[in-house]
Amino acid sequence: MKTFFSALAITIGLLASSIHAMESCLSTAEDAQTLATSFFQNDTVLEINEVAQSVRKALLNNEPLPNILFQGPRDTNGAIALVAKQLAHDCDLEYCYFSTPLLMEASVEELVEQLESTKSGRKKMIVIEEYRDLLFSERDTLSSLKALHIQSQVLAYTQCPSSDQILILITSMDLQHMSRALFRRISNVVWCKAK
Repeated sequence: MKTFFSALAITIGLLASSIHAMESCLSTAEDAQTLATSFFQNDTVLEINEVAQSVRKALLNNEPLPNILFQGPRDTNGAIALVAKQLAHDCDLEYCYFSTPLLMEASVEELVEQLESTKSGRKKMIVIEEYRDLLFSERDTLSSLKALHIQSQVLAYTQCPSSDQILILITSMDLQHMSRALFRRISNVVWCKAK
C-alpha cells in the first residue's frame, strides 16, 4: 500500500482532451519557457524553448517526436523535472515519471507496470530522473539492476522513431558513463545552468 501511494504521488497521468488538443498546445506555447525562466540562465531557457518548439512542431505535423536529454548538476534535477512536466502539460501529453526514490523503492514489476500503463494513452511522455551516484553506485547493486532493467524496457519502447512517444531523460551523471544504446536514441541534449 505504501508503495502504491508513493507511486501515485510521483507518477501523474495527464489526461488528453481530444477536442482541444492542438489548440491547447498552441495557446500555452510559452508556459514551459516561462517556468524555465524561474530556474535557469537565459541560454538554457533559449535551448529549452527550442526543444519545446520542436516537440510542438512534430505534434502538429504528426512527425516522429524527439527524445531529449537534460543534463545538469544534481540540484537542478527537480527544476528540470518541473519544466519537463510543464512541457507535457503544454502539449497535452501523458507522462510517466520515474524519480530516483521510486526507482530505489519500487519493485521491478511495479516499475514495468507503470511504464506499460502509459502505452494505453494517446500520446506519451516518459520522464526518467536518475542520479548516477545513487543508482549506479557499487554499494547499491539492486537499484542499479532495476535502473538497467527499466532502461532496457525504454530501449525496446523507443527502438523506432515514433509520433506517439517521447523520452525525456534527466541526469546529473557524466555522459561518458551513459549507456551508448540509450544515448543513441537522444535527439537533443540540453545542459541546464541554474541562475
